[in-house]
Amino acid sequence: MDQLTEPFLKWAQGLASEYGGQVSAVTRDKVRLESSSNRWEQLSGGKEPILLGENPATADEWRVRLQHVEKRIARAIGSAPVSFSCSVKQADKNRDANGAVVRFAFGLSLSLGVACTRLYTAYHVSGFARAFYISGQDRLFETCTGTGPVNLRDKNLISGLRQILNVIPEVEREYQGLECVRQQLDVLNRNLSAELRDLDRLYIASHGQYAQLLGKPSEAVKGDEAIELEYFNKLEDIVGKYRMSVRFAPLSLGLVRCKVKATKVKGAGQISIPFVDRSFDL
Repeated sequence: MDQLTEPFLKWAQGLASEYGGQVSAVTRDKVRLESSSNRWEQLSGGKEPILLGENPATADEWRVRLQHVEKRIARAIGSAPVSFSCSVKQADKNRDANGAVVRFAFGLSLSLGVACTRLYTAYHVSGFARAFYISGQDRLFETCTGTGPVNLRDKNLISGLRQILNVIPEVEREYQGLECVRQQLDVLNRNLSAELRDLDRLYIASHGQYAQLLGKPSEAVKGDEAIELEYFNKLEDIVGKYRMSVRFAPLSLGLVRCKVKATKVKGAGQISIPFVDRSFDL
């Protein structure tokens, strides 16, 4: 097996650092992460070390890898999404998987202030014209089997991801309505208003007989025009300083073979994905 790549090692080190841990050992195909911090225990469910492989070979190794990818803080690690394929079989008469579900997990966070990171998981079922999403994580890694790499040229994967990307703006609107996000926006707006008032007092209140240039004089303009130009430049800097954006971090992309149920009740349709604890309206 090839040596572990540098991007994977950096990802593992970033994950460990974010939760108060460290990479204690590196082998040819795995890294060992461990810590005794409370944050680490919350992440892993215990204080036992975690072994992460760059190229998982078993279902358990894939489960560990994917679970920790999706729990990481999106702003701390800038990596491409992990891609995988798996199957989910149900305990009923028809145990064979009859549907292809494209599953895309991603995180949203704020670019300023408290990150307010949230995990979302979106789905597209082959044969349907729209995608669906939930806030948080599903039960896929508790029920999946046969986990392995995915063919990124698979037509179901490509078409499903296109549909999923269409719902991202809807997810962003929902995210911006969260209480923690609104609170951060209020805080930043108050800070912006305070700095703008200070700027006005510094320039506009003294404008006239006692007006003075605070920075380096401009060669192009003089007098009041130079003061006005300096004021607007500082105004632009302050507004840019508080310009908020929502950061998008892809986490994992999967193609899941499973039995999908579509029903119609009184003309209304619903679709159920076996590892998601809710149904979606069609």
